[in-house]
Amino acid sequence: MKNKELLIESVIENLEKFQSEKKLRNELKVESIEHISPGDLLKYIKAPQDYIPNLDISTIYYLAKYMNNVKADTSLQVDKYFTAREIKEIETTYDDEFLSRTDKAPIELPYTLHNVIKVGEGDYILSVEGRTKKDFMDSHILQYNQETQREAKMVKDKNDPNNIIPMPKVNRKSVREIAELAEKGELIQTMVTWNARLGSSEDESGEELIYNEEEKTLTILKGTLLDVVDGYHRLQGVAMALNKNPNLKVNFKLNILNFSQSQAKKYFAQLNTYNPVSKARVRELSEEDFNDFTLNFVMNEFSDLKERVTHRGIAPRQDALTTYTTLSDAIKSNFNISNKAEAIKTGRYLTKFFKELFYSFPDQFLGDIASTRRNSVINTSSMFAGYVKLAKIMQDKDIELDNIADIISDIDFSRDNKEFIKLGIIDDKGKITTDSKTKIAAYFEQLNLDKHVKEKGVK
Repeated sequence: MKNKELLIESVIENLEKFQSEKKLRNELKVESIEHISPGDLLKYIKAPQDYIPNLDISTIYYLAKYMNNVKADTSLQVDKYFTAREIKEIETTYDDEFLSRTDKAPIELPYTLHNVIKVGEGDYILSVEGRTKKDFMDSHILQYNQETQREAKMVKDKNDPNNIIPMPKVNRKSVREIAELAEKGELIQTMVTWNARLGSSEDESGEELIYNEEEKTLTILKGTLLDVVDGYHRLQGVAMALNKNPNLKVNFKLNILNFSQSQAKKYFAQLNTYNPVSKARVRELSEEDFNDFTLNFVMNEFSDLKERVTHRGIAPRQDALTTYTTLSDAIKSNFNISNKAEAIKTGRYLTKFFKELFYSFPDQFLGDIASTRRNSVINTSSMFAGYVKLAKIMQDKDIELDNIADIISDIDFSRDNKEFIKLGIIDDKGKITTDSKTKIAAYFEQLNLDKHVKEKGVK
């Protein structure tokens, strides 16, 4: 990136101005909440000199971006400090390692590969030298993407122990063994898989790949992000060997896909039914029906929800909001999803719904969740069966999502709500009942939302 020090100075200077502007602070909290927690933001505003210089570059990027949105200042315009490629990389994978590399790129896009066989739509195979693959890595065109690979390990940022970042799980011993086999010429030519991420192209055609049937060439177009779907250790091992001996000859069979992240995840799950990966990860990635596909889409698009969904039960003092099963079952009960197009459409709608819900009530859904639960059931796990029901009703009645705040505010979520006790949603001690999900859904279904329905012809 360009002028990192200038950006840090500008962020610090502007954060100090926010210290005395309560209105601006609140606007910034709402604006930035998708990428920066309210607690962290408060720390940064109170003592920017202590925190900002040590933050990872992606957090600094988002601070500058959101502050500029709230209080326009040319010194905070991110395109002054980051290239378009760097901005895209942060916005899609938050990969700080990418931004720290400064060596000259040996490969630039568009780039054409030869002797390529088209296996199917968005599916190509060829043989390629290890040197070419290393050049793609060194050019920052090829990267590890935790969404389509094995489990990432979560590690503390060296500069900020409060910042947890995903890093690839790399078995160093395995990488060294692969490097030694490559050096000896004994490495078997196995298949490595890359994915030209759908929707990442900057070419005017909108395509990531162009295949020429007659010449058997495959051109990777400008801006395309290439993710390693399978073979990360082998790439690392060969790169290690080539660093020691640049003239080393190593060939690979390469499979290039042109899938969305969801498709690539499913491909990886199928691939690893016979290549060992933890069963829990395979189940999460396989998306066995369109309800799970939809839910995974929402969680991938809205990280604040994803971080608060658990596959297990929720302890009283835990800050998880609900379970994967509760949400998946609610989607299945309310939305008739029969194909991928409908799943994506529903996923986009539910993403907007939950963002509106969370950002309208940040203290209840993003703040001290356990504390809120002592007196209220607004953020209990079972209540999400009602929220998904509400989402469907609002969609069917064409009610604008910005009405959510008014609708939820009209409901008494207190643990002594006599109506909830009468309906069996809570017991006489204020605890959610074991069979409350169906009753909660029924409660939301009978809500009178007529005042929120737009009259036909009225905008």
